[in-house]
Amino acid sequence: MNKKLKKMFCSTILLSSIFYLSPLAQINAYSESGLRNQWKHDSYYAPYAGHNVETWNYYGNDGKPKEGWFTVGGRWYYGDEAHDNDFHGIYINEWVVSNGNYNYYCGSDGAMKTGWFQARPGNNYDAGFKWYYAGADGKILRNTYTPDGYWVDSNGIYK
Repeated sequence: MNKKLKKMFCSTILLSSIFYLSPLAQINAYSESGLRNQWKHDSYYAPYAGHNVETWNYYGNDGKPKEGWFTVGGRWYYGDEAHDNDFHGIYINEWVVSNGNYNYYCGSDGAMKTGWFQARPGNNYDAGFKWYYAGADGKILRNTYTPDGYWVDSNGIYK
């Protein structure tokens, strides 16, 4: 290969690498995904977990996965805010921490829970399930009586 062609080839590879690793390229990749206002399911092998991991993302009108709280069909969901790749999705069977507390819970369908539900305390997968009550706004009640007259403690757990 002559010297000029080799130099041009190396320059092209270098510029392509910089572009594809930049945040601009990630934004472009999301917008070019063709996904608008729809759900996408992914499954991948996670070496850190030792098994396959499944994720769901909701892509908004801008073609990007939703982050933070958002609604679809009148239900609230919480999208992971670490979308450095597509393997971060909505919270499923997980607590959402706000102000240092486990204040909201997203169930097996990913939607925010209201009313009575069972969950493990603080995303502790070794703990047993406990009963919690979330108000209409989804926030866990603490140190009070639920609307149907049951006491929940400072952690929101029915005793």
